[in-house]
Amino acid sequence: MNMNEEKSPPRAMQVGGLFEWATGNARTALGVDIGRRLDHAAIAVVEERRVKSGWDAAAWRDLFEIQTAVRHVERLPLGTSFTSVVNRIKTVTEALREAPPMAVVMDATGVGDAVVEMVARAEIGCRLVPVTITSGGEVTESDGWWNVPKRELVVNLQVMLEQRKLRVAGGMAEAATLVREMREMRVKITASGREQYAARGKGEHDDLVMAVALAAWWLERRRWGGQRVGEQSRRLV
Repeated sequence: MNMNEEKSPPRAMQVGGLFEWATGNARTALGVDIGRRLDHAAIAVVEERRVKSGWDAAAWRDLFEIQTAVRHVERLPLGTSFTSVVNRIKTVTEALREAPPMAVVMDATGVGDAVVEMVARAEIGCRLVPVTITSGGEVTESDGWWNVPKRELVVNLQVMLEQRKLRVAGGMAEAATLVREMREMRVKITASGREQYAARGKGEHDDLVMAVALAAWWLERRRWGGQRVGEQSRRLV
């Protein structure tokens, strides 16, 4: 992606009424795959809602469960400038004014401090969580910057899907693309024995699924105080 290019998202991507579902009792997070020269930038809105699920007669209290849903995903055109991506992030956060996001969780791998500063200066109205996606095994944090293994992001998403804790809202223009990316995500064992998670097949992308994974990981981490989720099978769906 060239920072000097000024290509903007098409008019069809304008927010309009996409976020009328948002209400005050929801917690939301934006996941952002910032994009590179040969990869699309992608934005995902993931909503977490606490809803009544039943009644515990013995304890004389309501029972609640957490429902998590992907409410919006979009892929920006190749060549979209970093400035236009930042403006789009701001537009989406402003559209969520009825349920302001807890955080914008941004893949900052390889883009440097300058792009993170651009987002910070945009006054997005919520916490900015820059994430460097690594091939390591531990989640670490320093001065607000997170180092998160790709395995952590993918496995968390995998577990949520397998346990039916994450749903994809119907009617989204990119819903079918997101589901395909989830199905194509695979683990590869390298010659050195390390695990690599990526879309199967030449020319396949994983930008939408990684934007969703970032947002879902952050919401899950905030709820469980930073504990890692359990590991299950390596195929997403």
